[in-house]
Amino acid sequence: MMGCKTVLTGLRPDLVRKMVPAGVRFEEDVETKGSLQETLKNIF
Repeated sequence: MMGCKTVLTGLRPDLVRKMVPAGVRFEEDVETKGSLQETLKNIF
């Protein structure tokens, strides 16, 4: 969707530890946050 911003939230540390060695990378346009609460606080 044009004009939308992608924000990933709630990625568990154990999942991220598996993703990094597997070569999973997020595009520069994707923002990551620790929790939904943190994301909403930053948006509003």
